[in-house]
Amino acid sequence: MIDRIVPLANGLKPRVIDTDAGEPLLMLHGAESDRTQYVDLIRRLPPGVRAISYDQRDLEPATAAPEGVDLAYEMGDLADDAAHLLDALGLDAVHVVGTSFGGALAQHLALRHPHRVRSLILVATTASPEPVLDYIERSRAVPAGERERWALSGALSDSAAAESEIVAAVRATIVARTPEQRARRMGALSAHDTLPALSKIHVPTTVIHGTDDPVIPYSAGVEIAEAIPGAALVPVPGARHALAFEYPDPVLGVIAAHLR
Repeated sequence: MIDRIVPLANGLKPRVIDTDAGEPLLMLHGAESDRTQYVDLIRRLPPGVRAISYDQRDLEPATAAPEGVDLAYEMGDLADDAAHLLDALGLDAVHVVGTSFGGALAQHLALRHPHRVRSLILVATTASPEPVLDYIERSRAVPAGERERWALSGALSDSAAAESEIVAAVRATIVARTPEQRARRMGALSAHDTLPALSKIHVPTTVIHGTDDPVIPYSAGVEIAEAIPGAALVPVPGARHALAFEYPDPVLGVIAAHLR
């Protein structure tokens, strides 16, 4: 597994994890995470898969604003970044898996650069901002002393939240960002609305969603699966938002079957 900085044609310099051989699978991390969100899944992927996970904007050194690159961005700009990364890696087209914010980004990549996407795996994500913004609004009313418990209850079932190893793994994916950086990411998400265009996606698509997800409700996954022609919906019963951490084997099984 290689972890290195890859300069892009637009001047950004994201850090990239790359297993460097096999069928390419681009992995797009969530709003609060970085490229390391997928490390455990990468180690357990079936042979013959080249996993590529990179830091999106608002993570150093990718945050460093080169001349001509505006710090403000939309989801379409992040999709362009992904296309530039594929250029830098010499890849024409890849399979794409995106979780939560990364799943929203995956939709924009498929719509904006359809020739670069061979298939999609969309995990715990949405086609519009309303579901997650509703959760964020409700979280503002949570007292400071209860916010960690609130966040964990959104990510994990009560039984998993009592298991220290799973909780530690989820906590390790949370990356410190400045208020300005978080505001830019939430600003990009608040303008995200792919629902009217999803019928234009014509690559094999699998939607994975926890039935008990309070952050982005299961209905959002159903909506995406119904809007993308031929998409398969895989519910994970009882799973909340961090379903890949609590239910890694089912998620890995779906990814492996999808790639086959």
